[in-house]
Amino acid sequence: MDKTVENNFHNAGARRFNRGIIYSAFLILSIVAVYWRVFKYPYIQDDWYIINSIRTLGNAEYLSSIFSATGNLFYRPVGQLYFLLLYNLSGLDPIGFHIGAILIHFLSSLLIVAIANELTGDKLISWTAGFFYAVSVTVHLDSMLWMVGIYDIGGALFFFLSFLLFIKKRVTFSAIVYCLALFTKESTIILLPVLLLYQLHRDNSGKKFLEKFLSEVKALWKHGIILLIYFLIRIPSLASVPIESDNPYQIQLTGIHVLDNITSFFKWALEGLNPYFELPLSGISIIIVFSILFFGVYRIARIEKAKTLFLGGWMALGLLPVIFLTDHFFRYYLTYSLPAFIIFILYGVRASISIFSLKHYVHAMVFIIVICTSVISSSIYFGVLDRQGLNVPTIPGSGNLIRKGAVVHLVQNYLLKEYPTLPDHVSLVFNWVPIISFGGSIGPRIWYNDSTIHVYEVLRVNKDSSGMHVQLSPDENQQPARVDPKNTLLIKYHGDYIRTTNIDDFVQGAPN
Repeated sequence: MDKTVENNFHNAGARRFNRGIIYSAFLILSIVAVYWRVFKYPYIQDDWYIINSIRTLGNAEYLSSIFSATGNLFYRPVGQLYFLLLYNLSGLDPIGFHIGAILIHFLSSLLIVAIANELTGDKLISWTAGFFYAVSVTVHLDSMLWMVGIYDIGGALFFFLSFLLFIKKRVTFSAIVYCLALFTKESTIILLPVLLLYQLHRDNSGKKFLEKFLSEVKALWKHGIILLIYFLIRIPSLASVPIESDNPYQIQLTGIHVLDNITSFFKWALEGLNPYFELPLSGISIIIVFSILFFGVYRIARIEKAKTLFLGGWMALGLLPVIFLTDHFFRYYLTYSLPAFIIFILYGVRASISIFSLKHYVHAMVFIIVICTSVISSSIYFGVLDRQGLNVPTIPGSGNLIRKGAVVHLVQNYLLKEYPTLPDHVSLVFNWVPIISFGGSIGPRIWYNDSTIHVYEVLRVNKDSSGMHVQLSPDENQQPARVDPKNTLLIKYHGDYIRTTNIDDFVQGAPN
């Protein structure tokens, strides 16, 4: 190779590397700018059950238990290993899982950049997709706020890494990472059909569809073996788990809920681009948005029909495990479909504005402005919710973890300040607090290192001539537990905590 050509080649590579470092730095800064408030949040809800398991079982027994699939609807040993590692590193200080979530989310966003670049060959679209995915606060906020969010954050990392490795023809490594994804979150199972669709969309051999399909299936045999092993491990556990009619994970293949879920996906995906893009699904707004999308689809389809079908198929497959759930649909379910939606929109916009023959730097300025708007809007959005604390409004498709985190802070600070120690077998009864926020009795037991503490909500409390009783279960056939009034703290909340000893006032004054 000519020396001058070789030098130019190396210089070009160095410039690309340096630009990548700069863009990556801006990406992590954008993530921190949006999510830095998560560092003030404690462990929330399910987190307390995980911590309690580690503390009561010990490292060895907990490690043994997480690999037992019997009787568990969910089998996520990779995520549970992560919990064990975090607890041993940072204990009851939640700073460890917040740092881990930020870094893992950053890596996933970089993977989105790489995947988008492989699909589109367009650096501008690729980096914009990575930024959009990273700061989609309405989709990722719940996952970032609590430790168990690693199931989705970690699942996304393995999902996208396996996808990229497959694109790069590192099939064996891709299959191994797919295994990690499956044992982190069940939803990642859809990666296999996504990869098959990817293979079909790039196959220009001219073969008939059936021939192409069989050929591509053979190319994915390693992933297929991983999936078979996963099913063999899961079959005994799934067979032993009853799915009652009122189970939140009940599935129905037909019904209005399917249309409602699809509508919610579309609305929430748009809000993922900008949290203040609240689309009222009626009237002229529908016409405008769908007109824009139709024009984008038309432009892409004319250029690359196969790519249009692939991105659309990826979006649909990403939702397939959850679209038929009757009453359990959350925004973070979009984690695996959102990149396809973002790439699709950006590809359509780029294809649409290209008809004006604008210079590249004009395109770049438009995309940079849109990115900055999304970053700033997402940061403001989280900030507004964070400042509302206990009064934060209920957000459809969210676990309302901001409110629950505020509850944990409120209760923990109050109890430890007013009652540095508690007597054995004490009962704490609250008349407003959603005790699920700190795992019911689990939180106070950990705070006081006392396994005899019991926590109840007043809605379960009844008083009669024989004393005070607590209905431990919604099952009315179960005998209520007797509570000793002399060893019970009745705690009311009316803008601040008030300790009361008047049982009648406490029970009657409870909110509905």
